[in-house]
Amino acid sequence: MNVAARLTDQARRRPGTPALADRRRGGTRVVTFGELERQVAAVAGWMHANGVRDGAAVFVLVPPSVELYVAIAAALRAGGQVVAAELSAGAPVWRYAVEATQPVLLVASPLAAWWRLTQRPLRRVPRALVAGWAPGATSFAAAATHAPLDTVARPPDAPALVTFTSGTTGVPKGVVRTHAILAAQLDALRGTTAAAGEVDLGNLPIVTLANLANGATSVLPAADPRRAAQFDPRPVLAQCARHGVTRFTASPAFLARLVSVPHPALAAITRVVTGGGPLFPDVLAAVQAAVPRAAVTAVYGSTEAEPIAHRDIAPGAHDDAAAAARGEGLLAGRPDAVVQVMVIPEGTMPQAPMTPAQWAALDAPPGSAGEVVVAGPHVVRHYVQGRGEAETKLRVGDVTWHRTGDLARRDA
Repeated sequence: MNVAARLTDQARRRPGTPALADRRRGGTRVVTFGELERQVAAVAGWMHANGVRDGAAVFVLVPPSVELYVAIAAALRAGGQVVAAELSAGAPVWRYAVEATQPVLLVASPLAAWWRLTQRPLRRVPRALVAGWAPGATSFAAAATHAPLDTVARPPDAPALVTFTSGTTGVPKGVVRTHAILAAQLDALRGTTAAAGEVDLGNLPIVTLANLANGATSVLPAADPRRAAQFDPRPVLAQCARHGVTRFTASPAFLARLVSVPHPALAAITRVVTGGGPLFPDVLAAVQAAVPRAAVTAVYGSTEAEPIAHRDIAPGAHDDAAAAARGEGLLAGRPDAVVQVMVIPEGTMPQAPMTPAQWAALDAPPGSAGEVVVAGPHVVRHYVQGRGEAETKLRVGDVTWHRTGDLARRDA
């Protein structure tokens, strides 16, 4: 299998449909599914000819753009694995990611390509592909002239996407999504991500990948991804008006900033989906006031397990906000059908493998608080070099459960 084949399938179904829209050098750029497929096939051919094959790592340091998604799809198509780090994670995380995965190619913005000259681990990456120009690097324009490559088959358990974050403890961890897990995650998100014919704007890369797999159009916001709560919303709302955006799928911090100024484009929004962080009552109230026609959905999950649950929020619903104000926590919603959820009381979390019967006996009754643990086909089982697995993974029979670190309880 190869999860990149989903893009080829969409290009075959709807070649003239816009896939991605972004801002480049002050202008608007729109790429259809057919055009995206041609770029991906050519860049994959260049990557394959330059060592990206048999699971070789491609380290990506590119902000959200057409080039980012071309690079991701091309690396997977060529048989490699994509290694990504949050742009805000900083040089220590990038250095660890490079040292841990030994990439054969760096895909970079022009600025990141210049960093390659000063950061020792990045200098050891043999080749660079740049969205623009930088010394000693190949441009996307040049790579896109290469002969196209057909999608290379990969084992289901081969790494596809490895994402590094600094984590809450500051210790970098590389979350390994295999082709099977990434495919399952895209399937699990289908109920809350955009469908073919919809135009979505947001700041969650995994959602953009899901949109591409679904045949939906994604508008990439003209905002610094490192400043989700501080960007100027007016250029982004102008994008919404220009491209006919009908829905937002974004983090709560991004949404709060996006709806902070009045704009005619907000009147066209009929669906808002938020995830990647807690949705506090004040942010929810601001979103509902700004887009009163929109159905709002909050998705609960984590990098290792997205989604876990979601809730559809009716306009004017205040009971949940009142409960949160009383200290009862934030409602996560009903668990999604794809995931198994347990709530394990504090102090009873096992350290050794258990039988299913022993494990089931630990589940807390409704009303009792405990840590949320989850399992399912879309739940990540491994980290790079095993770092963090002893603390977060539990083996029950032949099932791997993930500790989220979140405290919760079931209500009625």
